[in-house]
Amino acid sequence: MPTAIFLGGIGGLISLQERYLNLTYNDGDPIGMASRLEHSWSVVFLPAIKGSLFAFLLFMMFIADLVSGDLFPKFGTVSNGTGGVMLLDMIGHAAPLSSADYAKLVIWSFLAGFAERLVPDTLTKLVSRKDGRVQ
Repeated sequence: MPTAIFLGGIGGLISLQERYLNLTYNDGDPIGMASRLEHSWSVVFLPAIKGSLFAFLLFMMFIADLVSGDLFPKFGTVSNGTGGVMLLDMIGHAAPLSSADYAKLVIWSFLAGFAERLVPDTLTKLVSRKDGRVQ
């Protein structure tokens, strides 16, 4: 899970960098753009925080098998020995079944941060399916 959260944050920061490189202000002043970013730290850190949160949620969707298929990682069962599962058990023991599954987790975690609408759109589709509205 720490890998997923870290890579989601990195994806969010790289997404911010891509947006920054593609934006220009009306006067085309790149120094003005850098100054605005420097004085607005929330603009810099919010994509990393959102990316980490989305990667965490995607990780949970993988463990819950809410999204499945050949493109998604598969995880082993997690148990604390008493038949129950706690969040700390998942953090410490939930692991992809193979190196290929780990590589898929790395890619999807990065994408969860980089593609800002990936996880919210996936959640919307899951809710629509549950309500009987297929999108």
